[in-house]
Amino acid sequence: MTLAQCKCLQGFTALEDGVVCVTCAAGTYKSFVGSGACVECNAAKYATEVGAIQETTCRTCPLHQSSPPASNTVFNCSCNQGYTGPNGLNCTLWCIAGSYKTVGGSAACTLCGRGKYSELQGQDSPETCKPCPSSLGQLARTTSSSLPRDSTILFGVLYMSKI
Repeated sequence: MTLAQCKCLQGFTALEDGVVCVTCAAGTYKSFVGSGACVECNAAKYATEVGAIQETTCRTCPLHQSSPPASNTVFNCSCNQGYTGPNGLNCTLWCIAGSYKTVGGSAACTLCGRGKYSELQGQDSPETCKPCPSSLGQLARTTSSSLPRDSTILFGVLYMSKI
């Protein structure tokens, strides 16, 4: 047998047969013998093991999270748009009604602007915020102690009984 006949095992790769084989990096796997490239885990998956030989090594990101291809740690998983929380851990906090989040990651949700509202949760676009009907008043970013007398806030909208 010659050196050129040597093949990389599963979980290892080389540019060509008979050359030094290297371990597939975390976030990749290789299920066949030969000089082929390691295969990246798909988006929204990650793998921490090096030298992986099966696609099943790639784990799915936690609920409401995604990651780029070839991710090598759960912390590459980040909250989807419309959700917030610590990346790689628990992104089950959806943006509350009256807010939205246009980017992935652990950033906070953005409140609808003054005079706008939304009754939907988990929104990912400012277009979810609709103008308040003129008869309902304005969006208030205030505390209950600073509200006008005979008024209340419901879904972020200030309702005033007397104008």
